[in-house]
Amino acid sequence: MQAIKMKRILVPTDFSDCAMSALKVAAKIAEKTKSTISLVHTYELPLYGFTSGQLMYDGEQIGKIKQEIKAELQKIAHMDFIKKVKVEQFLLPDYSLDHIVDHDILKKSDLIVMGTHGASGWSKDLIGSNTERIIRRAKCPVLTVREDKGNKFNPSNVVFASSFYGEVYEQFPLIKTFADLFGAKIHLLRVNTPTDFMTTPLSERIIKEFKDKFKLKDATMNIFNDLTVEDGVINFAQRIKADLIAMETHGRTGVNHIINGSIAEEVANNSGIPILTFRIKHPPPPAGVIFPEI
Repeated sequence: MQAIKMKRILVPTDFSDCAMSALKVAAKIAEKTKSTISLVHTYELPLYGFTSGQLMYDGEQIGKIKQEIKAELQKIAHMDFIKKVKVEQFLLPDYSLDHIVDHDILKKSDLIVMGTHGASGWSKDLIGSNTERIIRRAKCPVLTVREDKGNKFNPSNVVFASSFYGEVYEQFPLIKTFADLFGAKIHLLRVNTPTDFMTTPLSERIIKEFKDKFKLKDATMNIFNDLTVEDGVINFAQRIKADLIAMETHGRTGVNHIINGSIAEEVANNSGIPILTFRIKHPPPPAGVIFPEI
């Protein structure tokens, strides 16, 4: 299997500790992959007034704000931990943070790294409140890290929680590349729940086929029973002391997201462990009780 190359890592920042932690993690990955970091800050233009049906902006105030933000970005880009990495700075006025994934340059990113406050819930600051939406909308993988993990990020045990169906096969090479960067051991995980149950023989067969396909000789195969998939992923990860969770998300938005929610978001919000999510277009087969063919 050929390793996936990363060229651009997107890191949104609002200059909080949460965003700084994400940048430190991105710097470690960029140094290993020779990637460029796109450091992005979005801000709202200050309104001066409203006349003749047109919004008016305070040009002098805008200039002052831009200079202050540029100075802060320059300061961050020259910190010791990031000196070995190429950093491009983007200052986007009146740009919704969760829409940076649509920017002409930034949409070509190979990875997005963002901060979250982890088990205590999504942060209420700019970054934390938008992390959920970016996970749903981004076409590239999104790595979310807690604000206290920046200096400690060096995964050695990676849990790959999956259905092991369909498009997961297409996305897994990036997960494998990521694990190889840090010399991490991969733990393949299928979670059984009362509403989505698969017998052990069939689960083992599906996971083994996946393992053999990617020649994962050292990877472990695991089937874990719990009340929900979120609980199963978190409880298993904590049991083996995992320091990274990788899993798929279906990118649901709008009413569909409200009804179905997102397992990946729930895990990212409650596990306290960094999580690498990747989007797939088609969900796995419908939940239900599945028995192996005899």
